Amino acid sequence: MSNKSIENLKILLIEPRFDKIGTQCIPYGSGLLGSYLKKSLPEVDLQIHKLLTPILKYIKEKKPDVLGVANYVWNTNLCLKISKIAKEINPDILLVFGGPEINRQHVDKKRFAKLYSHIDLLVETEGEVAFTNIIKTYLDCDQNPGKLRERIGELGNCFFVKDDESIISGPLLPKIVDFNTIPSPYLTGLLDKFLANKHLVPMVETNRGCPFSCTYCQQGDPYYSKVKFKSLDHVKEELNYIAERVHPEAGLYIFDNNWGSYKQDIPIARHLKYLNETKNWPQFIDCDSGKSQYDRIKHIAQDILPGMMTISNSLQSSNPEVLKNIKRRQIKSGVELIKDFGGQVQSPDFILPLPGETKESFIAGLKALLDTGADVRPRVHPTALLSATELASQDTIDRYGFYTKYRQFSNFIGYCDGEFICEIENIILATKDMSLDGVFYCRVYTVILDAILRQAPLRELFAYLKSIGIQMSDLISKLCDDLPEAPVDIRDWLQEYRESYMEAMFDTEEEVLAYMKKHCKDYMLGNKGGDLLKYSMKLWIEHYSSMMNWLFNMIRDLAKGKDGSVFEELKNLELYTRHLYYDRSEDSSSSPVIEASFDYDIHKWFRTDKFSPLKDFKYPVNYTFTQTEYSGLSRQELWNSFGFYKSDSYQLPVGTDSRSRYYLSRLRRKVEGILENKIGVTSSERDGRDAHSTNLSI
Repeated sequence: MSNKSIENLKILLIEPRFDKIGTQCIPYGSGLLGSYLKKSLPEVDLQIHKLLTPILKYIKEKKPDVLGVANYVWNTNLCLKISKIAKEINPDILLVFGGPEINRQHVDKKRFAKLYSHIDLLVETEGEVAFTNIIKTYLDCDQNPGKLRERIGELGNCFFVKDDESIISGPLLPKIVDFNTIPSPYLTGLLDKFLANKHLVPMVETNRGCPFSCTYCQQGDPYYSKVKFKSLDHVKEELNYIAERVHPEAGLYIFDNNWGSYKQDIPIARHLKYLNETKNWPQFIDCDSGKSQYDRIKHIAQDILPGMMTISNSLQSSNPEVLKNIKRRQIKSGVELIKDFGGQVQSPDFILPLPGETKESFIAGLKALLDTGADVRPRVHPTALLSATELASQDTIDRYGFYTKYRQFSNFIGYCDGEFICEIENIILATKDMSLDGVFYCRVYTVILDAILRQAPLRELFAYLKSIGIQMSDLISKLCDDLPEAPVDIRDWLQEYRESYMEAMFDTEEEVLAYMKKHCKDYMLGNKGGDLLKYSMKLWIEHYSSMMNWLFNMIRDLAKGKDGSVFEELKNLELYTRHLYYDRSEDSSSSPVIEASFDYDIHKWFRTDKFSPLKDFKYPVNYTFTQTEYSGLSRQELWNSFGFYKSDSYQLPVGTDSRSRYYLSRLRRKVEGILENKIGVTSSERDGRDAHSTNLSI
């Protein structure tokens, strides 16, 4: 090969996403491929892009010789469209696909062949060594994709699909033993332009692999079971480099499968704390916390990175039989685990429905977690059938009687070069053990739970309920069971949610595409879709007064038989809560300051000793409730912050994420209280902006 051919070879690596709102990560995976390639071929002209507009601009203007594509479930159709555009512009281009969606284990091989037969080479498992081998061999073949395919026996981790749908594959490469042999894409400068974009979150991978074999996860394959680590010095160098260049508000995403589980995570966490104190970055850390070594995770989250790291606690189910069915090793039960972490805000993940889960077992599991009294924010995800997972095998589907449908994936829709693109996923709607009605009941339970718990809007009320022995789980169950008797507009909300949930479910991907193309504008404006986030927020934004009436009626029912003073205390708490959110009521005036008298100093009780009986703070007090810059926002402004019900001209600011949303807790008025006939002013109430700010769940 000649140096000239290397220098003239234009390689473009992409992890494509639409240029639209929402938090996005720096294309770290492509950076790893590029930095490893540059180690062997430093002369090569290598570019990395992520957003659609610069990708298309580069392809049309520069006509790259090689296009390397990172293919995930959330960008499959966009990847395929871009590759076809690139092929039209340069028929001689080498198309190489890798990523989690590229493997030979797809159940529907006919579909896989239809999608990927035009791709020259497909790379499964690790890509760094494989991609470098491809480029070296490609140069040796005079940049001829056909000749390169003929030498697939010399390539590793590669295969391709012939026109007759058969698969031709080469050998599997040994896994990379020393993770440090991959140069850092940050330290090589390949990702500098992304660090300069404050709307992109830096991503790092400090180890690779997962010792667990969960049937629903692509990392559950034995290939990934051995974990490999970067050296501590390597990780620190990367983090230091990022800290010098990144916008502090960008945060950090740690890509490890089990962050916090390993010994080396402790010094990494300490270094992150040091950078936070000296560089004001990272202010928050998003990660998948580990599934074992809980004492270590707790030490990192509570002692080293308090307020920066959210504990995800990926429980998936609280049913031991279900965990056995999905090969999910849970060292401790969910209840034990939640109790262990104590006061730390926790966001345990669940998947619904899983093999063997029933409506009763799922609700019982959530109730047990809520009854621990810990600060828990469960996140419930639909069960997706990911390619190359045991859960997606026909044997598993038949054994557990999965009822599946296709639907659009997380509103990843848009236009690419004039063609409508919609990402699609295959999810389980029901199983032989949980009917569709059972699954929907569980979904409604989690939506109501989310409305009440997310960002702690009713923290004084629930502290009080805890003090008088009313369990959160009993209240949520009562609300769900009472839905047929709820206020009319709440019942209408339920019917709307059911229709929305089922409206875009189809038997084929083609039906999803046709439906989404027809309703594309409504989804882009947020008039349709939204699922849990939209419908949990709708209870407050559209139905605040009914929600408050319904909620307190249910609480009074649960309080029957309690001490008589409870109803007097609840009356004061209801008045206090309604005045906190005075601007949300349909019949409120626009008065910037309102005053009300109370029989209990609720504000002082909650701020100083909420574990004592409220009756210990029984004395007359007047409170003033003053508008803040957020409390009086209009419904339209609230919806727009979540990306819903936008006007045709409205554009949500780039980089908007959960920290930009106006949850109910941010809409509180400021509270000041003066004891009757006495001097004594309580401290000002926070306006909600910092309430549980580490909880970034969607």
